[in-house]
Amino acid sequence: MKNKFRILIILLIFNSSFLFSQIKQEQKEYYNWFDEIVGIENTNLFIGLVYKEKYIKLKENSNFFLSPEFLFGYVNYDGELYFDLEMKYDVYEQEILVKLQNRKSGYTVIKLIKDKVKEFIIDNHKFLKLDARDIDETNIFGFHEVVLKNDFLTVFEKHKKNKEELFFEGIIYDNFRKVKSDIVILYKDEYYKIKSKKDLLNIFPEFKKEINNLFSKNRSIRNSNPDVFVLKTIEYLDTLILEK
Repeated sequence: MKNKFRILIILLIFNSSFLFSQIKQEQKEYYNWFDEIVGIENTNLFIGLVYKEKYIKLKENSNFFLSPEFLFGYVNYDGELYFDLEMKYDVYEQEILVKLQNRKSGYTVIKLIKDKVKEFIIDNHKFLKLDARDIDETNIFGFHEVVLKNDFLTVFEKHKKNKEELFFEGIIYDNFRKVKSDIVILYKDEYYKIKSKKDLLNIFPEFKKEINNLFSKNRSIRNSNPDVFVLKTIEYLDTLILEK
């Protein structure tokens, strides 16, 4: 009943379809105020699983995005907006964890149900859940960071980590290592997964000469850091599109 009342009040006052960047400070304060009144434990955020750590790991090689520590952020969960949350994003498991205050027992760490998460922001990095399966025989799904967005195109990066065992001082640790990301472009209402130069040439045939030059002159960074190279290449193509 309290959740229904929360939705009714918010819909009466604000248009909940506003993106995070468009929500004014006073609106954000209203959401936080309401959650404080009813108690965060009485909101839909507690519709999830209590998180229990299952890995033995070294702090510097964790499974989390940016840091193993909780970072502040926002989530659109089950159609509702929640601000100023302490959050972690588990890149290996593709899970979002939130640390919620509980008036009875201090705090609880909840693993949110992925199907209920539309978008989230953690430490000013915005993620959207994509589901563009079977487009050009590719499957584009899961949480992708928005790394570039304008009127012409949007570029997403799906972060990935692999797990390996590491023996250190008589203990076997779970060691997590970042691997090559999935780079996705939304261009002219179509999603494209960028795996090679050929993909870029197919999407931007008018810039064939520029793409070939970039790949020819930047072999070192292309081999040592392919994610950065692809993203920088797309940024450059974006400037060409804007000029054109």
